[in-house]
Amino acid sequence: MSVARQSLPPELRTALRPNLPRFEAQGYAVFEQLLPETLVRAAAAEAASLFESFPSGSGAELTVYGSSESALDRLARIDHPHLASPAIAELLRHRSLGAASAALMGSEAVQAWYVHMSRKPPANGSRAHIGWHQDGQYSDFMDGRFVTAWIPLTAIDPSDSPICYVPGSHRLGVIGGSGFSGEVSAEELKDRLLARCAMEWSEVEVCARPGTVAIHDSLIIHGSRGNVGARPRLALTVHMRSERNPFREAPRYRLSMAQLRDPSASPVLYGERAQFGDLTE
Repeated sequence: MSVARQSLPPELRTALRPNLPRFEAQGYAVFEQLLPETLVRAAAAEAASLFESFPSGSGAELTVYGSSESALDRLARIDHPHLASPAIAELLRHRSLGAASAALMGSEAVQAWYVHMSRKPPANGSRAHIGWHQDGQYSDFMDGRFVTAWIPLTAIDPSDSPICYVPGSHRLGVIGGSGFSGEVSAEELKDRLLARCAMEWSEVEVCARPGTVAIHDSLIIHGSRGNVGARPRLALTVHMRSERNPFREAPRYRLSMAQLRDPSASPVLYGERAQFGDLTE
């Protein structure tokens, strides 16, 4: 990881010192105050507006889970939200996010290849949780493992549906049998995973304040339970790859090669665009 660490500012080097061994051993790392709180709060304000009145024609895509047409009373997500929000785009491109991810991957370049944002209203009943899954189970179109950043845009206490990791599960390979869907209970998805792969199951929830970022390995099992707090929970998810993760084919999951080659939709956050050989026709 020496290449990426050479260009890190001193404060990031300090934050990485305990997080590098933790990331390798447990599959995730938590960086407090990685992003400026002012940028996070500005992004949160624009995020709330997107869910309240979603703009058409921006390139972002809204999905509401369940029978409701409103994005305010059900679990909802927006793909490519940075295309509809200058503040989210600015937050995404903050140098610390790309630099920290490059250091964890030991890479020279980082591309945000897929970004989405979720909103969980409080006590919203069915489809309130995000099922146990591995990000890598959806990425058979890409070589190698990558990292994902979870960026809460609101304060996350234990009642506000924090992200939950199964530490060490990133060493088990792709397991399958579960998924992002909230149609199946978290306990049933856990049972499916344990039936497929013997493991020591433990859970760690990550509570956070604006500015905190949790970055995890693409193979760690993770999910989140329903929001039983008093406020909506907003979080940004950024999937990032290095120059060592070439795409073998066009993705089949909410993406296209055109989006991946669009510097606005899938920006390079660290290093140079030329370091990704599959970003040209």
